[in-house]
Amino acid sequence: MKMYRFLLFIIISFSLFGCCTLKECESVTHIYFMLFQGFSRAEIDSSYIIGYERNGLYNTPKDTIYFQGIITESQSGVQVELYRFQSSLSLLNDYKVFIKDSSQVYTISDFEFEEKYCNKCFFGLYGVDPRKVLSGYKINNQFVKKYSVEIIK
Repeated sequence: MKMYRFLLFIIISFSLFGCCTLKECESVTHIYFMLFQGFSRAEIDSSYIIGYERNGLYNTPKDTIYFQGIITESQSGVQVELYRFQSSLSLLNDYKVFIKDSSQVYTISDFEFEEKYCNKCFFGLYGVDPRKVLSGYKINNQFVKKYSVEIIK
């Protein structure tokens, strides 16, 4: 009788607290792509990004990142260029994006994150494995609520 109670306890515990999905969850603290809309390829090909300490002052440069390649996509009939970096961008820094041919400069700072749950348990009623995802940032001192970094001309 005690064995059955023990087995029943184990079965109930696994059904209540066992995870239904077990996937690797990553927090987003780095990005590898940036979306540009309304720019020509020539404008972006000669452009670069300088990373700065996160303080909004843009006075202590840390590194320079160049674009490596492009992926063209169409969203609702609008051509969008997705550019890959030579190395990842830490979302814990501030950035200036220099569009070389047009002399435009975009500042990107104040990245905000929200907590999402990766794995769902007990038939999806609650989540475990919290992780941080990008929820917004400032571009040229205007806050935008987006889950990806985009620059629109």
